[in-house]
Amino acid sequence: MKEQKRIAIGILAALILVLLTFNITFKQRVMINQLSLLKSCGLTIIASNNTYNTTIYEAITQAEQEQGYMNVSIVGKNVECKNNCGMLFPFNTSQESCFWMKDTEFPIKQIWLNESGGEARVVYIENASPYSTNIVCAYGNAVLELPMNYTISNLSVSKIGYNALFYFKNC
Repeated sequence: MKEQKRIAIGILAALILVLLTFNITFKQRVMINQLSLLKSCGLTIIASNNTYNTTIYEAITQAEQEQGYMNVSIVGKNVECKNNCGMLFPFNTSQESCFWMKDTEFPIKQIWLNESGGEARVVYIENASPYSTNIVCAYGNAVLELPMNYTISNLSVSKIGYNALFYFKNC
């Protein structure tokens, strides 16, 4: 009887381990697919008299904006995010928007922008830490999030400052 209990417990433990592994793998695949479902558009950044081009995702709907990068742990390995992967949060008007980093596993530079005539200027910058529940709010008609560990051409995201200009194509 004791031997049967041990076998049953062993089988149950193995089953739980398989289910947990499947859940984690499935969750990562869902997040990758979720990012690839977002509309992508071009971004040109002019900083320190140099021009840099990349592709970003656009979070348009409320659900897309609420999700953002939450629970995405392998952005850099995603086919669509090989080297550069930013996310634009456009708004219809200039408004206060608030962000946090809950369930976001990597540091992000959050850039509040005011766009007019195709050119966007920096209003506020926040270097956000992973998993932070600090809520950061600022005014603008768009927010651009760029993972801090990325380099766009030769431009380190960490060096983007208030003098940078942003041009969005097909956003």
